[in-house]
Amino acid sequence: AEPSVTAVDINQQVLAFVQHWAEAWSAQDADAYLGFYDEAYRPSSGMTRSQWQTQRRERLETPRFIEVSIRDAQVQSGTDNHVLVKFVQLYHSDSFSDETRKMLELLHVDGNWKIFSEELTH
Repeated sequence: AEPSVTAVDINQQVLAFVQHWAEAWSAQDADAYLGFYDEAYRPSSGMTRSQWQTQRRERLETPRFIEVSIRDAQVQSGTDNHVLVKFVQLYHSDSFSDETRKMLELLHVDGNWKIFSEELTH
């Protein structure tokens, strides 16, 4: 029998996942960063996934440095294989800085969390 996964375990996994996603972004590691996204991820901008991946690679590789940090992360709701997590994202590079509120919809796929959708919130 599978060991039961508690809500606390899921929260810890999700918060660690979001932290690792931010670290891959900060490291400007495009392959690792893009690996956090589910195959079914569709950008909200109306771009195709291929266009979005090309744009993300350019935005990751162009700055001399990127620092992304996550603050006030909260797992909003979920099941064993689907959660929403909201947080404040602080982005800083040599050419741009901002602070945004985001929500990620995560799916648990083949033993790993993946980003299914991403949106700015208020």
